[in-house]
Amino acid sequence: MKLRTLLLTSLLTVAITVQAQDDVHRYVRFEAGQTMAYGEWVGETVYELSGYDVLEPGTRTGRTFPVSAVKLLSPIDPAQVPKVIGIAVNTRGAGRTGPVPHPRWFAKMPTSLRGPGDAVELPPEAGNLNYEGELVLVIGKGGRHISEEDALDHIFGVTVGNDFSENTWYGERAGLENPTRLISKGTDSWAPIGPAIVTGVDYQDLGVEVRLNGEVVQSGRTTELANGVPNLIAYISRYMTLQPGDLIFTGTVGRVDGARRVMQDGDEIDVEIEHLGTLTNTIANMMDVAHAAAPSVVQAPTAFEVDAAWPKPLPNNWILGQSSGVDVDADGNIWVLQRPLTLTAREAGAVQNPPISACCRPAPSVIQFSPEGDVLRAWGGPDSGMRWPRSEHGLFVDDAGHIWIGSNGGGDQVVMKFTMDGEKLLQIGEWGETGGSMHQSLLGQPADVAVSDGEVYIADGYGNRRIVVFDAETGAYKRHWGAYGDEPHDDDLPEFMPGDDQESFRSPVHAVRISNDGKVYVADRVNNRVQVFSKLGEFLEEGYVAPKTLSMGSVWDIELSRDADQTYLYVPDGTNQTVWVLRRDGLEVVGSFGRGGRQAGQFGWIHNIAMDAQGNVYTTEVDDYKRVQKFRPVRR
Repeated sequence: MKLRTLLLTSLLTVAITVQAQDDVHRYVRFEAGQTMAYGEWVGETVYELSGYDVLEPGTRTGRTFPVSAVKLLSPIDPAQVPKVIGIAVNTRGAGRTGPVPHPRWFAKMPTSLRGPGDAVELPPEAGNLNYEGELVLVIGKGGRHISEEDALDHIFGVTVGNDFSENTWYGERAGLENPTRLISKGTDSWAPIGPAIVTGVDYQDLGVEVRLNGEVVQSGRTTELANGVPNLIAYISRYMTLQPGDLIFTGTVGRVDGARRVMQDGDEIDVEIEHLGTLTNTIANMMDVAHAAAPSVVQAPTAFEVDAAWPKPLPNNWILGQSSGVDVDADGNIWVLQRPLTLTAREAGAVQNPPISACCRPAPSVIQFSPEGDVLRAWGGPDSGMRWPRSEHGLFVDDAGHIWIGSNGGGDQVVMKFTMDGEKLLQIGEWGETGGSMHQSLLGQPADVAVSDGEVYIADGYGNRRIVVFDAETGAYKRHWGAYGDEPHDDDLPEFMPGDDQESFRSPVHAVRISNDGKVYVADRVNNRVQVFSKLGEFLEEGYVAPKTLSMGSVWDIELSRDADQTYLYVPDGTNQTVWVLRRDGLEVVGSFGRGGRQAGQFGWIHNIAMDAQGNVYTTEVDDYKRVQKFRPVRR
């Protein structure tokens, strides 16, 4: 029994067949007023889901929307798609009765993705833009060298796609007179998908129909693919790593003889795949289309749940010491700084003389993890062959991929810059030397680093009470300032009392972060406050967090959300053992997550925080806790 549901939006007509099987799910991404979220489409209702990633959709939040009241988007956020690849000439036909040994692969861009009802851009110079309705695979489990037998286990679900190509450019027959093959496939908007990502359906024998302005121009079944789905997965994973979120356009079906293929301004094109739904798009002159980034669900969450399986067990019998720094690089990999010298003899029993146990060995100080939790690189530490801090403190990855670390041991006093492979490029400060908060070259137990526009900003630190700025290439001194932008000093301060005026930073000046709009955020830990400055040290504003906190204070680190406006600050609090969420505009506390404890998702001496482009949060802990944790964004 089949039920037809009709959805009308400004440019969209979606007809979807709803099967009765309980294991079939249709995941969508949608807008409804101010809400942008993932949801599950059942009948005439969209159920909002808690997850910020379609591959981990979470549970129903309790909010529902009529299908007729939502705008469907590309069913996977383009920001969560590592790559888009596809197959050319993959239809059985004359001369092609079975698989070919080397399928003809091509690439599109994540920016090529669009959703139902979105315009497909027609450049004025494109005289041969063609459509191809296709089944699209959504990879849920990454891997290399995947066998055909295991291939289907790596697919999260499937959706409908339309592979637009400018086939004159694709052939590159005109040499330098036309755009290249990459542009012929990868132009923005030339890979619309949707309306839903469907799981639990047998997609290896589905009917496919394409209609141009209501007239059938392609018709066939997915059984007509020369190289089937398992073969495609096995082949491409031999040469490149498949990652969760990758999309694979599998090839089109046969065309109706005499049907028009070349797109014209105003054409409406439908791709319908049995049990998956209908994707409708309209062709529009490129110059008439408003060019804007595809909307994103992710990047400004306020609620999280722990991913207790991250990271994976460390190799080489390694164990972490106090974990005192974390950041995320441009590829989404997570860098962790940890302190091997903080391990007890029992924790590092395998390296005692003689060994007292089979476990464990201290891990290197700097470790790079993949988003999946595998160790990719590891280097540094007291056994690295170079002079190394006794107390590592704070890690930052700059836009060029350089790794910066601070050090707060009394004999350290340096900030160091490395390549990703651990080659030392620069040192600021001198080992074991300090000169106070007004010195222009020596540091005072620097706690943290941030780099922006060729300058390195140092939270200096446990010994000094300032922010100090140097040239990020040469290490030349630029400027420094204290609380409220005033000159710092090292005079004795009265005992901290909540509510008293605090004219000076207190030690430690524990963290520094710089927003996209050039504001410098400083963690004045013991004073329980965030102070905000211009890059030149002009004081702008301050906000207090848990202002009655005594002992070690409440503001330990600062991270900014990854939405365009960087709406929120995330402030870990190692005294109250939580992460505070502050609205950046006004520095008002609007939420928190986590509490003290030893279980997954709880904190003991939480020290640092970082967020990736998908809104996942990574935290580190010091003292006896010695771990790093991952938290996924959810909706509450």
